[in-house]
Amino acid sequence: MAGTPLFSTDRTTATTPRLATAAAAFAGFGVLALLVAGPLAAQTVRGRVVDAGTPNVVVGAHVVLLFADGRAAVSVLTNEEGRFQIRAPAPGRYRLQVDMIGRAGTTTSELEVAAGALVDTTLELPLAPVTLPGLDVRSGQRCVLRAVAVGDVVTVWEEARKALALEAAVREQRLFRFDMVRFERHYDESLSRVTRETTRHLTRVTGDPFVSVPAEQLAREGYRERRGDDWFLHGPSGEVLLSQSFLDTHCFFLRRDPGRPDRIGLAFEPVPERRLTDIEGVLWLDQQTAELRTLEFRYTRMPSSLPGGTYGGAVEFQRLPDGAFIVRKWEIYSPITSRNDQLFRGARVGGERVVGRFIDGGEVLNIFARDGHILDTAPRATLAGVVWDSTGGGPAAGAEVFIVGTDIAAQADGSGAYRLRGLMPGRYAVAFRWTAPDSITFEIAPRPVTLEGGEVTELALGTLRLPSGLTTAEIARRDSIAAGGRALGRNDYSLLLRQPSDTLVLGRIAGTVVDERTGRAVAGARVFLRGAPLGDVSISVLSNQQGRFRPLDLRAGEYELIAQHRDYAVHVTTLTMRPGESLDIEIRLEGSGPVDRP
Repeated sequence: MAGTPLFSTDRTTATTPRLATAAAAFAGFGVLALLVAGPLAAQTVRGRVVDAGTPNVVVGAHVVLLFADGRAAVSVLTNEEGRFQIRAPAPGRYRLQVDMIGRAGTTTSELEVAAGALVDTTLELPLAPVTLPGLDVRSGQRCVLRAVAVGDVVTVWEEARKALALEAAVREQRLFRFDMVRFERHYDESLSRVTRETTRHLTRVTGDPFVSVPAEQLAREGYRERRGDDWFLHGPSGEVLLSQSFLDTHCFFLRRDPGRPDRIGLAFEPVPERRLTDIEGVLWLDQQTAELRTLEFRYTRMPSSLPGGTYGGAVEFQRLPDGAFIVRKWEIYSPITSRNDQLFRGARVGGERVVGRFIDGGEVLNIFARDGHILDTAPRATLAGVVWDSTGGGPAAGAEVFIVGTDIAAQADGSGAYRLRGLMPGRYAVAFRWTAPDSITFEIAPRPVTLEGGEVTELALGTLRLPSGLTTAEIARRDSIAAGGRALGRNDYSLLLRQPSDTLVLGRIAGTVVDERTGRAVAGARVFLRGAPLGDVSISVLSNQQGRFRPLDLRAGEYELIAQHRDYAVHVTTLTMRPGESLDIEIRLEGSGPVDRP
């Protein structure tokens, strides 16, 4: 598996990690074949699994054919009749191991499988449930090497091992299909909102399209790799966690989290003498069912040149009703950094700082059985609400509501209502743009929102907000501005008034847009105004056939004026509006202008 480059060490602007095949450790998923199909051939072992001492069949038991030295040869799940069928790779002596999460397993004595032979057997799975350790988790066992050898740690490890082995085996089969989504999210420096998101939907996917870095390489070289100016981080696959090299280089101990009393954690960390970049984390298991729920990890012993921060990932597992075990969702996060270099006595000096976070991940949306019906579907999030025109006292019909950085958008209906369905859970920034009937266009700064899977989040949006320093009596003086808000019973909305002031007298600006070279009127130019008096809203108007744009009433203060037209260079200037002042300005656009056609 290739990793995610953290950042380039030779850049002067913010850089975003290039996506290689990050999260490949957790991107493979599938459902193990319930029964190996096809006619009997070569040497075959088949049979059924039942509850010990009863005729009750066991569905979803993991049956593993072991070589004489204990290595796994091949494995399957029992079907709805408790049956299994395995083709042995060669004649020889084998054993059968039966595992089931939450129950004690069993291993048979050696079976002789001759060339072309058919061995038929019935296996009994013990009824005794696995009991995970109670609340008495001793913190003294901080470095248990080879987790398969010590007390309570081995009990928890054995259940985690079953799940990881089953998930790894699941990815080797291709009989079930999935709808999935891969995504790249960019968060701002505060990590509070999404600034950009790219999603890619894959339908009816089978198997695992990713290749994991061998565990021996990670043990030998560490979990980071330098490629030119970039650092790449590698993630741990299930095969890596199960490998002997991982067990030999990590300590294991049990952990509790007061916030998750129903979980018990199998924590791991690099052995003290290890100096390479590595990972530490926790495999969290359900206390009652012994099912593996999540893996959380972070990178340790990173280069000193990297800015401080936590880089790592999280994986969510799911056990399906038929006993198959899959990765349902995964994320690997790394920083977006900026390097500021300066020349000092002929040498470049400087350093990195974190300016955001990059998350690469994915999720299984739908799981399909062999006959095409949906076995399971993931809950999605919905964002809904109303967009109000606070200047006119009614709905902002036709407003476009969008999630910043994505192509996800919806148009408000005649009542101002909007709804965005099928969204991935997460933190986002939401904005809208709306052109009023009087041709003034409003755009608000993004508003943060957190979306939860399976839930509808409501978010009301409107144009400008009234500052708390203005009283109702003062609002009444600006009747044309605040009438709409009062009609709605809302005194927290107003147009073009943002901060308390010694005077509420507005100024007015109007003007004409002309061609700098010819002096001709320019129609269709958009004139934007933004600045502190407007708060987080910008307003814009279009010039008509005479180049005129409609008058705007503005509160006193400084504004940035931007004029744009596709045939001209962008015009930017600043202006100061004084109380009661009336401005009539001329905006001269530079450029080639429209081409005269015969």
